Amino acid sequence: MSTLWISLVILTGISATIIALCIHVTMLSFCRQVRDRLVKQERLALAQEVATKSGLDPAAVWTAWGMSCLRAGDYPGAREKFGRILKV
Repeated sequence: MSTLWISLVILTGISATIIALCIHVTMLSFCRQVRDRLVKQERLALAQEVATKSGLDPAAVWTAWGMSCLRAGDYPGAREKFGRILKV
C-alpha cells in the first residue's frame, strides 16, 4: 500500500474502514503501518483499537501512550498504561 493512501485513510477518519481492513490476515503489514502512523500522530486510542482488532502486539501503543502521559504530567495515567505491558 502506498504511503499516500494510508495518509488519506487516516486523515479522513474512516476508523471503521481501517479496522475492517485490518481484520484480514494479508493486511497485517498495512495494519502495522497504520498503527505506527497513528502513534506518531498521537491518535493513541485509535491506534490501540487497530492493534487489538488486527491481532498486532499492543505494547508499542501502550508504551507511546504511557510516555505521552508522562510528558503531560499525568503520572497515574502513565502508571496505568505502563502497567498493561509491565508485570512487576
